[in-house]
Formats: sequence, structure tokens, C-alpha cells
Amino acid sequence: MKKTITPAPVFLKFTGYMIQDFEMFESLDGVLLLGLYHLTKKERNELHTFLASLLRSDVSDSLIGNLWNTSNAEFGAEGKGIRWLLNRTVELIEGDDGTDGYYLRRS
Repeated sequence: MKKTITPAPVFLKFTGYMIQDFEMFESLDGVLLLGLYHLTKKERNELHTFLASLLRSDVSDSLIGNLWNTSNAEFGAEGKGIRWLLNRTVELIEGDDGTDGYYLRRS
């Protein structure tokens, strides 16, 4: 089991858009899409690769939570919740339909 993880620069950039006023969005997807919108296609691919490595079963929920809670995100949560949030981020990246508006939708 891994003991420490060094965050990728793109992860820190993404978490910088995870604002504490997420209630202004219709759903958590809206917050995630906001962060993804501010990344280039290349950066989204890099984030996907980093998250795929991070979300492996041999990485504990607590390690994932610690990584998130020491990142640039303005809100924190327990590891299991952060694992869910990051899995959802991966799903959103994989669902990119190639249209300009994909990351602009807020729900």
C-alpha cells in the first residue's frame, strides 16, 4: 500500500477551482466541470492519467483524502467522499463529447 503521493501540477491546478461556494451550482458536477473547463485538453488527459493511478485499489481512502485536503481545494471531505468525487471527475473527462459547450454546462 502506498504511503505518500506527490500531487501532479495539473491536480493542484484543478483543485484550485474547487471553490467552497459550491452551493451556487446545481450539482457537484457543475463544480467539477468548472475546474475541468479551465484545463486544456492536454491537461485534462494528464489529470485523467494521474487520477487513474491515484484511484487504484491499493491506494487507501485516507491517503486520497489527505492529498485532497492539502491541495488547493477550498473544501474538504473524508477520503471515501473524495474518492467518489475524483471517480466522478474521471467519468466526466471520459464523457467529453468534443463539443465546445461540454465543460460549460453546470449540471
